[in-house]
Amino acid sequence: MENRLLCLIFIALIFAGVQAQWDPPVDWDKNIVKKDENMVKCRQWATSFEDWSDFSANNFDITPLNNGMGSAHTLTTTKARSGKKSHMGVITSAEDNQHTGWPSVQLYKNTGASGGFVGGVYIEVWIYLDIEITDPTQWITIGEISGRTGATPGSTFISLDIGAEGYLQLGHVPSGNFRFHTFQNFGNMFPRQKWVNVTTYVDFNPTTGIAAVWQDGVLQSVANIEGGNYRMNQLHFGLYAMNQITTGVVYNDDLTITEVTTAGNSCPAESYIMTLPPKNEEAATPAPADAGYIAWVDYDIPTSGVASKGTSLVLVGTITCAVILSMVL
Repeated sequence: MENRLLCLIFIALIFAGVQAQWDPPVDWDKNIVKKDENMVKCRQWATSFEDWSDFSANNFDITPLNNGMGSAHTLTTTKARSGKKSHMGVITSAEDNQHTGWPSVQLYKNTGASGGFVGGVYIEVWIYLDIEITDPTQWITIGEISGRTGATPGSTFISLDIGAEGYLQLGHVPSGNFRFHTFQNFGNMFPRQKWVNVTTYVDFNPTTGIAAVWQDGVLQSVANIEGGNYRMNQLHFGLYAMNQITTGVVYNDDLTITEVTTAGNSCPAESYIMTLPPKNEEAATPAPADAGYIAWVDYDIPTSGVASKGTSLVLVGTITCAVILSMVL
């Protein structure tokens, strides 16, 4: 009788769509420029991934199009949310040290537009993910956002990660290799095979630094940031995953980066930017000799569906309960 009651409750929760999550702390967004009538847009950078010149024109770094034998990336007409193309990263085997492939947006190199964005920054991108996580040690990073300059993200950056748990969360918060959140939505799994809007707010203020990420408009993860130096200098979205993942594909489209402030406050003028503390440059890592645009190889793109771990657990739980009910009824 007890097992039957538990199973009935479990099934009822599934069909009611109940998702376990904590509420964010009161005033969690007091240091965030909210998207309302008081928000003012300042500088903006955007791409729809139609042409590499969006990145090469400002000498932004682009990782090799073929990363060893196990992964690659390119601009493709295979799938696009808008326009004709999107950015695609594809995994074909486990033969890389890590699966990587992305164009970087290195705003600090764009000196004609005063370099890195200052204060609050909204970053919006659309992601179509079809990569399966089959082991608790596997992970996917859909993006990294850094306050540093140089060839690597340096010591102060945040990541947007999906692990075996299946949900999107902030990583390297409040500092490197940590994952301490002031809020985390545990019940909202990251879907597969559909375009998902991922919007991130970041402010690398050294005393009130904060990051928040929304998934299709639902608050997903919030954390403080330590060690910031006011600027958001660079970021990348694309393919970054553990090498033991052997197959999959991810598409990115319609990336927009917007520096924001509130009504009554001036946008950061160049004179103000120049009075900020030094940018604390990271030592640049020399690019490998073959880091140019290596010819794209026309890999077969995986087309099989991928069920999220959350979906799999629901199916397993439902089947198990159905078996128990059939035995006791």
